[in-house]
Amino acid sequence: MPNIERDHPTIVGRILWARRMYRRLQIPYLEFLKRKELQSNSRMKKITNDFLIVANGLAIYELVYHRHWFVRFLFMFD
Repeated sequence: MPNIERDHPTIVGRILWARRMYRRLQIPYLEFLKRKELQSNSRMKKITNDFLIVANGLAIYELVYHRHWFVRFLFMFD
């Protein structure tokens, strides 16, 4: 279960958590990309693949909770 900030609804807290995790992973990854000598390394290709897998997983996680919130929001006014 992700850490949810105080005074945030559960769904919003989970979406914010996914965005924070993405940013925390993206910053070091972008630093790796700046180094030309690492770009052709085979380990960098694995790091890139792993980063994309995790980034896609976080995007799906965010999308699932956003859709869940949106559906609940629509039922409130139906």
